[in-house]
Amino acid sequence: PFCEECEKAKKEAENQKEVGAIAKVALLDGADDKEAGSVKQFVNLPSEAKWVDEDNGVKSKDRLGYKPRFKVKFTIPGAHKFNAKLVPGEDNVIYTDEEKGRNAKFKLREDEKSYTTDADGTKIIDGDFFVPVSGKGEYQLVCEDEENNPPKKSGKIETRRLVYGVIIKMKGMTDPNIGTTVSEYKKHGIDLVLLPSVEIERMKNIGPDDSDTYKKRCKDAFNKSEGKAKVPHAIAIGFTEHLAVKNPEVSLTMVSQEVGKDKPRIEFNVVAVGLRSGDGLKKRSLWRNLVDGESWFVSGSYTPDGKTTTKPITKAMCSLVHDYASKYKVSVDVSNLPAGTGTLELKVNVVDRMRGGLSFGGGNLVCICTKSWWKSKSASSQNSVAIHEIGHKVGMVADGTGKLPDKVATHYLDKGHVGDHCFFDLGELETYSGVSGNKCVMYGSGGSNPPTAFCEHCAPVVKKVDISDGWTV
Repeated sequence: PFCEECEKAKKEAENQKEVGAIAKVALLDGADDKEAGSVKQFVNLPSEAKWVDEDNGVKSKDRLGYKPRFKVKFTIPGAHKFNAKLVPGEDNVIYTDEEKGRNAKFKLREDEKSYTTDADGTKIIDGDFFVPVSGKGEYQLVCEDEENNPPKKSGKIETRRLVYGVIIKMKGMTDPNIGTTVSEYKKHGIDLVLLPSVEIERMKNIGPDDSDTYKKRCKDAFNKSEGKAKVPHAIAIGFTEHLAVKNPEVSLTMVSQEVGKDKPRIEFNVVAVGLRSGDGLKKRSLWRNLVDGESWFVSGSYTPDGKTTTKPITKAMCSLVHDYASKYKVSVDVSNLPAGTGTLELKVNVVDRMRGGLSFGGGNLVCICTKSWWKSKSASSQNSVAIHEIGHKVGMVADGTGKLPDKVATHYLDKGHVGDHCFFDLGELETYSGVSGNKCVMYGSGGSNPPTAFCEHCAPVVKKVDISDGWTV
């Protein structure tokens, strides 16, 4: 017999079945039929096959770039309408309007878009949504159908940056441990993957006049390393012994001095004006045991009062008397000079300054020294310098120009240290030369116990920086 209620229920069931609902929102991972849950998205690398690196988390081209692909699937085939929106996590760094105006890659596609599935009840969303090129951002695609069913979400996208590093060391040097450097950058969404190290001929010290030779040797070594295939997303991390700067042929003069048999030795304080603008007169360390074949002693002479003829002062007549720290006085034996009074002059090479590290402009090379003031530097100190110099490569300390994030609140330029640095937590000063107590790895001077972390002002900016252009060699 005909049942009106049964037929009505049957039709309602069929109508409900025909409408359908969103069954799944998935991230694609290598093919249109390969789906993933939560993923890491390496936003600084182009979506090209050469950058797929399964050992380091890049399983497919879909994990590269800042435009992830999604697949939305309904419960039944047919053309179904739905809306989609990319929703950021609550702890993401926030870009200002000014930052987004300077750099389009700081923007998130956050407006809602409407779609209709294909006949099979699925829709692939490719290239419509993009995320900022920051580190440690989280995003999910949230989709809603037209039947007011609960929204469906994709797995989480965590944005990261992948950079390769090649350590370039001097021959005979053991591989330095830069685990702290790797860990600090990882905290801010930059994965620094170390490739096998390479060697160059030993250079005991790298001063300004040695930089070109050093850079060429490093470039040649890098181009023979595994890093060559990773250009432009690879950094060359050089290690040397000293990075001392010589102040040559400084004159030391003593007038009206008694010389001759039985006269006491005469001591010279080693003082000189620094080579950099603003460097004053102060005691300096003698240039000793830094470069093979280079001595602290240049020449010496004695001129008797009232005469123009001079007598030589040789290095053999000189000895060093410890003053303090790494500084010495020069003691001169005057017993073999003709008796009388006169002027003694020495010309000596002194250390103008010792640098902890360098970030060479126009390329991918940084350099860290393993010694300073003739003493080996601790692993912690070397890591502090490595973090600092690589920081310069990634755009720290940002000053709000070009494609950079806004100026860091504690930013200073020069003021006793060359370049962009952070003064946290010292306050604004006229100069930071000789000032210690810094609490940020991006301060302009390392000190005796340098920090190995970015401060509260720099840390969010390290997450924000756009390093998608990479570096030349």
